[in-house]
Amino acid sequence: MKKVFFVFFLILLGLSLAPNLTQASNGIVPCELGECRLCDFFVMIERIVKFFLVPDGSINGGVPLVPVVAALMIAIGGFMFIFSHMGVFEGGPEMLSRGKNVIKAALFGLLIAYSAWLIVNTFFWVIGAKNAGFWNVISC
Repeated sequence: MKKVFFVFFLILLGLSLAPNLTQASNGIVPCELGECRLCDFFVMIERIVKFFLVPDGSINGGVPLVPVVAALMIAIGGFMFIFSHMGVFEGGPEMLSRGKNVIKAALFGLLIAYSAWLIVNTFFWVIGAKNAGFWNVISC
């Protein structure tokens, strides 16, 4: 029951942070019904990445989703860690290790999400493709 409530809370949080995701001008999907091209698919992928990782005001209201969820998970892990020391939770050592694991997983997830972009950016910089323009901006 707790997991269902938590997942429902995360979905509501995500929906409240997203303005109109299907709006053609500023939303995730860049094309109108029946007028989609192949390039619009790549623009949609770019907008999904921006929605989750980059504080872009036109798509996600200036609040990227990944750091918000990571901060929430770090706070939850911190509460579990602190309250297990105070004896609020039953099963103190279990909750202590669980809180540590939640914090570690949130930090590791942030590290993976942002280091993937950094690795690809460094690769393009090393081979000289960065001089041709911005590799992470798709224009049709």
